[in-house]
Amino acid sequence: MRRTPRVVMDQVVTLQQESTVDDGGGGQGGGWSNVTGLTSVAAAVKPMFGSEGPQAGQVQSLDRYRVTLRRGAALPKAKMRILWVTNANKVLNVTSAPDHGPRAVNIELHCEAGGGH
Repeated sequence: MRRTPRVVMDQVVTLQQESTVDDGGGGQGGGWSNVTGLTSVAAAVKPMFGSEGPQAGQVQSLDRYRVTLRRGAALPKAKMRILWVTNANKVLNVTSAPDHGPRAVNIELHCEAGGGH
Protein backbone atom coordinates (compact mmCIF):
# COMPACT_ATOMS: atom_id res chain seq x y z
CA MET A 1 0.00 0.00 0.00
CA ARG A 2 1.40 3.38 -1.04
CA ARG A 3 1.52 6.03 1.66
CA THR A 4 0.61 9.63 1.01
CA PRO A 5 3.51 11.92 1.92
CA ARG A 6 2.88 14.04 5.01
CA VAL A 7 2.06 17.64 4.15
CA VAL A 8 3.44 20.33 6.48
CA MET A 9 0.70 22.91 6.97
CA ASP A 10 2.67 25.86 8.33
CA GLN A 11 0.69 28.70 6.75
CA VAL A 12 -2.64 30.33 7.67
CA VAL A 13 -5.29 31.02 5.03
CA THR A 14 -8.93 32.08 4.86
CA LEU A 15 -11.20 30.87 2.06
CA GLN A 16 -13.66 33.36 0.63
CA GLN A 17 -16.51 32.96 -1.82
CA GLU A 18 -17.93 35.50 -4.22
CA SER A 19 -21.13 36.96 -2.85
CA THR A 20 -23.59 39.79 -3.36
CA VAL A 21 -23.31 42.65 -0.88
CA ASP A 22 -25.35 45.79 -0.22
CA ASP A 23 -23.55 48.74 -1.81
CA GLY A 24 -24.96 51.22 0.74
CA GLY A 25 -26.91 53.12 -1.92
CA GLY A 26 -29.91 50.83 -2.23
CA GLY A 27 -28.29 48.50 -4.76
CA GLN A 28 -26.14 45.44 -4.66
CA GLY A 29 -22.64 44.74 -5.89
CA GLY A 30 -20.12 41.94 -5.96
CA GLY A 31 -18.00 41.23 -2.94
CA TRP A 32 -16.36 38.46 -0.96
CA SER A 33 -17.42 36.69 2.24
CA ASN A 34 -15.54 34.21 4.40
CA VAL A 35 -16.48 30.54 3.99
CA THR A 36 -17.88 29.13 7.24
CA GLY A 37 -15.45 26.65 8.78
CA LEU A 38 -12.57 27.74 6.55
CA THR A 39 -11.46 30.97 8.25
CA SER A 40 -7.88 31.20 9.57
CA VAL A 41 -7.08 27.54 8.92
CA ALA A 42 -3.72 25.80 8.62
CA ALA A 43 -2.57 25.14 5.06
CA ALA A 44 0.43 24.26 2.94
CA VAL A 45 1.08 26.85 0.21
CA LYS A 46 3.58 25.78 -2.42
CA PRO A 47 4.58 27.69 -5.55
CA MET A 48 4.11 25.65 -8.74
CA PHE A 49 5.46 28.01 -11.43
CA GLY A 50 5.23 31.55 -12.72
CA SER A 51 4.91 33.18 -16.11
CA GLU A 52 4.65 36.58 -17.76
CA GLY A 53 2.32 37.75 -20.46
CA PRO A 54 0.66 40.83 -21.92
CA GLN A 55 -2.44 42.21 -20.24
CA ALA A 56 -3.91 45.67 -20.86
CA GLY A 57 -0.86 46.62 -22.92
CA GLN A 58 1.62 45.78 -20.16
CA VAL A 59 3.60 42.73 -19.14
CA GLN A 60 2.02 41.12 -16.08
CA SER A 61 3.41 38.30 -13.95
CA LEU A 62 1.18 35.36 -13.07
CA ASP A 63 2.27 33.01 -10.27
CA ARG A 64 0.58 29.66 -9.68
CA TYR A 65 0.31 27.92 -6.30
CA ARG A 66 -0.97 24.66 -4.85
CA VAL A 67 -2.80 25.16 -1.54
CA THR A 68 -3.48 22.08 0.60
CA LEU A 69 -6.04 22.07 3.44
CA ARG A 70 -7.29 19.33 5.75
CA ARG A 71 -10.61 17.95 4.55
CA GLY A 72 -13.38 19.30 6.77
CA ALA A 73 -15.97 21.83 5.70
CA ALA A 74 -17.46 21.45 2.23
CA LEU A 75 -16.14 23.78 -0.44
CA PRO A 76 -18.66 26.27 -1.81
CA LYS A 77 -19.85 26.00 -5.40
CA ALA A 78 -19.32 29.74 -5.97
CA LYS A 79 -16.15 31.36 -7.27
CA MET A 80 -13.49 31.20 -4.54
CA ARG A 81 -10.33 32.96 -3.51
CA ILE A 82 -7.85 32.56 -0.69
CA LEU A 83 -6.43 35.21 1.59
CA TRP A 84 -2.94 34.03 2.48
CA VAL A 85 -2.95 35.45 6.02
CA THR A 86 0.70 34.67 6.84
CA ASN A 87 1.77 36.48 3.64
CA ALA A 88 0.19 39.91 4.24
CA ASN A 89 -3.27 38.70 3.06
CA LYS A 90 -2.01 38.07 -0.48
CA VAL A 91 -4.98 37.15 -2.69
CA LEU A 92 -4.83 33.79 -4.48
CA ASN A 93 -7.65 33.19 -6.99
CA VAL A 94 -8.79 29.55 -7.01
CA THR A 95 -8.70 28.18 -10.56
CA SER A 96 -9.51 24.52 -9.80
CA ALA A 97 -10.24 22.14 -6.95
CA PRO A 98 -9.47 18.61 -8.17
CA ASP A 99 -11.60 15.89 -6.58
CA HIS A 100 -9.34 13.17 -5.19
CA GLY A 101 -12.26 11.07 -3.98
CA PRO A 102 -14.00 10.52 -0.65
CA ARG A 103 -11.00 8.84 1.00
CA ALA A 104 -8.68 11.78 0.44
CA VAL A 105 -7.39 13.28 3.68
CA ASN A 106 -6.72 16.73 2.20
CA ILE A 107 -8.30 19.22 -0.17
CA GLU A 108 -6.01 20.55 -2.90
CA LEU A 109 -6.68 23.89 -4.58
CA HIS A 110 -4.85 25.28 -7.59
CA CYS A 111 -4.54 29.09 -7.47
CA GLU A 112 -3.17 32.10 -9.33
CA ALA A 113 -1.78 35.36 -8.01
CA GLY A 114 -1.05 38.43 -10.11
CA GLY A 115 -2.16 39.13 -13.63
CA GLY A 116 -4.16 42.18 -12.59
CA HIS A 117 -6.78 40.23 -10.56
